[in-house]
Amino acid sequence: MLGCVGRTFYDYLWKILEKPDLTFDTKYIVSMIISIILSFLMAMVTFTSLTMPVDGAITAFFLAFTSGFTINHLVNKGVSYLSEAGRK
Repeated sequence: MLGCVGRTFYDYLWKILEKPDLTFDTKYIVSMIISIILSFLMAMVTFTSLTMPVDGAITAFFLAFTSGFTINHLVNKGVSYLSEAGRK
């Protein structure tokens, strides 16, 4: 979940640096929720099939974080593309 949330606000914070008066577009909350659900489902499938060592908590965290970050990136690109296509 942290990867999904991190990806959403990572882009937003960079855009605020470019345009300080920018408001947050709520369509990205929906894409973040979709990404969290997909990440959760993928984590259930992935982590039940992997054997993690006892001290593998850091590895598991980074695997989950990067997975959520990537899924959110893919979903956000689709949302951005479709919203841009709708404006034309």
